Amino acid sequence: DIDGCLSVEGLPIAGSKEALHKLKSLHIPFVVCTNGGGQLESTRAAKLSKTFDMEISPDQVILSHTPLRSEVVPRLKDHRVLIVGEHWGEVARA
Repeated sequence: DIDGCLSVEGLPIAGSKEALHKLKSLHIPFVVCTNGGGQLESTRAAKLSKTFDMEISPDQVILSHTPLRSEVVPRLKDHRVLIVGEHWGEVARA
């Protein structure tokens, strides 16, 4: 989990930066997850890359709405849906 396990208020928790760098140096694939949303995976990846001083790709970021893209969106793409929450427009257009 990103928030509370790797960072708090955008600052790395002690040892988390080193742990992620160690995974990368050993070529161990990893993803980071959060139950947060309200932004694109690419936006969160850019912020995490800066926070941890390493490249984290959008494919390595799983947000609360990420699974919807492959499961729900294809079934409802031609229907009206109600989307609520902060920054919903950016996420909905993606």
